[in-house]
Amino acid sequence: MTNSWPSWALAAEDRDESELALALFGGLPAELADESVAVSRAALLLRVGQPAQAVAVLAEHGYTKLPEVNRAAWPDLVLAAGSAAVGDQAAYRWLMACVRRFQDASDAWRLNYLVAAAATGVHDRPTADQAWHTLVAQYGIVTPVTAAEFGAVVVAGRDPRDVRAATVAVATAVTGLHDIGVPIEQNPEPTLRAARALQARGDVAGARLLLHVVRRRIPHNAALDGAQAKLTPVAAMRRHRLLVVVLWCLAPTLLPLGVAGGLIVLAVSRAWQRWVPIPGLSRPDSSVWRAFRGLSYDPYSDPRDPPPKDQAGYYGLAALLSLLFVALPLAAPTTALVNALTGGGDATDAGRPIVVGTWLLLCIGIPGLVFLIARQAHRQMRARQHRRDRQAAQRARLSQAKRCHCWQVRSISGEFAVEYERQHLHPEASPPLPVALPGTAGLGRCPTTGALWLTLDADDAGKALLLRGTTPPENESKPEPGGLYI
Repeated sequence: MTNSWPSWALAAEDRDESELALALFGGLPAELADESVAVSRAALLLRVGQPAQAVAVLAEHGYTKLPEVNRAAWPDLVLAAGSAAVGDQAAYRWLMACVRRFQDASDAWRLNYLVAAAATGVHDRPTADQAWHTLVAQYGIVTPVTAAEFGAVVVAGRDPRDVRAATVAVATAVTGLHDIGVPIEQNPEPTLRAARALQARGDVAGARLLLHVVRRRIPHNAALDGAQAKLTPVAAMRRHRLLVVVLWCLAPTLLPLGVAGGLIVLAVSRAWQRWVPIPGLSRPDSSVWRAFRGLSYDPYSDPRDPPPKDQAGYYGLAALLSLLFVALPLAAPTTALVNALTGGGDATDAGRPIVVGTWLLLCIGIPGLVFLIARQAHRQMRARQHRRDRQAAQRARLSQAKRCHCWQVRSISGEFAVEYERQHLHPEASPPLPVALPGTAGLGRCPTTGALWLTLDADDAGKALLLRGTTPPENESKPEPGGLYI
C-alpha cells in the first residue's frame, strides 16, 4: 500500500480533487516525501486558495528566489504563482514572461492553474478567466472545478445587449455543468461553485440566471433552491407576481370587445415581457430568464439533451377530431332524448337548462377527456421507452464494468465507479490509513493486473471515486509528478 500512495495522490490531483490529493500527499512516509512531492503540494495549495502556505512549503526546500526567465523550471513557476497570488506584482510579471517558453510542453495545461491563481491574486480577472477558459476549450480538461469556473466565465461574459447571444452563453454554461458525468441533483457543488464565482465577480444577476436555468430541468434540490432564494429579492418578486396576477385577472374584462380585446391583451403581454424587467435583473437578463421559463423537469429525458418537443398541438388535434366525429354526432340524439325525458316544450320550460347542460357537457367534456387521455398515453409511451433505454444503458455499463480498465485510466468516478468496484475489484484488507480521508475509504485489487485501487464512497454514485495505485512487484518505482521540466 505504501508504494500506491503517491499514485493515488497524483490521480486525485489530475481529477482536481485538491483537498483529497493534499491529504494523500500528507500521508506519505518520510522516505517518499521528496522535493517533487513538496512542489506538487505547493501547486495544490494554490488551487485551494492557500498561496502563503504554498510559498512556505517551497521555502522549506530552498526555493525562495526566482531565477532568470531562461533558467526557470517547474518549481520556480509554482513559487512565482504563489508569490503573485499573495499580491507580488513582480512575481506575476516574471510568471507571465515564462508562460510562452513552456507552452509546447506535453503538460502545458498545468500552467493555466498557476496563471489563474496568480492573476486572481493580483486582481487581473480577465487573465484568470482566460486561463480557466483555455483549460476547458483548448485542452479539454473537464472536471467539476474547471466546468464550474468555465461556466462562470461564459455567463459573466454574456452580451449585455444581445439577448440571443446571452441566452446561448447561459445555455452553454449549463450544458457544461451537465456534462461532468455526475447528475447535478446528486452533486450540486459544481453549480454552486459557479454561482459563487459569479457572485465574487459582482454578477449576482448572472448567478441567478445560472441557478434558474439549471433548476428548470432537474428534480427538486434543496441546496440549489436555497442558493437561488438567497439571491432573490423576495419582497420585490412578491410584488411583481402580484401585479402579474392582477393584470391577468383584469384581462377577461376586455372579452366583450371581441377580437380587439384579444389583441389588446396580446399587446400588453408582449410589452410587459419586453419592457418590464424581473426584479433584480436588467431588461436583457429578464428576457434571458423568460426564454428558459418554458422548460420544466421531465423525468423521461436527459437534461443534457435538447428539451423534448411540445406535443400539446397533437393532443389538441385529437380533442378537435373527437369533437367533430364523436361529441357533435352524439349531441343531437342525446339532447333529443334528454328533452323527451324532461317533457319537451319551449325555451321557457324548466327542463331546458338540463338540455343545454347536457349538450355543453358532451361538446366540452368529451374533447377535454380525449386531450387528457392522449397526453397520458403519450407519457406512458415515453416512460416505457425511457425504461427500456435505461435498462439497455445499465446492461452496457455492467458489461464494461466487468472488464479491466486499469491499463487505460488512473481514476474512475460516478455510477461506473460503483459498478467497477462491485463487478471487477476484489476487496482487500485495509490496514489503518495514516491520515483521515473524506468519505468512506477502502481498498480493492484488480484480478487482472494486480493494481491496488483506493475506493472512496463506493456505494454513492454521486460521490464514488476510485484511484488506481501501483501494481506488483512492491518495489515498483513511483510515478513522477508532471512538472514542465525542459
